[in-house]
Amino acid sequence: MTSNAAKNVEGIYALAPQQQGMLLDSLLQGGGALHVGQFMCTLRGPLDPAAFAQAWATLLARHAILRTAFVWEGRTESVQVVLREVATPLTIEPERSMGRS
Repeated sequence: MTSNAAKNVEGIYALAPQQQGMLLDSLLQGGGALHVGQFMCTLRGPLDPAAFAQAWATLLARHAILRTAFVWEGRTESVQVVLREVATPLTIEPERSMGRS
């Protein structure tokens, strides 16, 4: 880990048994079995993309779980690493009908 990467680490924690199982399941299935909780909503009215991006950045800064990753490669035990800062791409797409009439 580079010194810059190390400076971005807020904490390192052991995986809980359920997290170990999720990681093992994902690795055994070739990384294709991602465990993702998805939330979707429709926003009505005009959207200020800059304000939305700032709100998302605030959520990432406030909630460590959104900045946490599993690390297992090159280690004897898998861990979860909480980063101080993360940058995630944000794509805003126009509304689609999604099969509604």
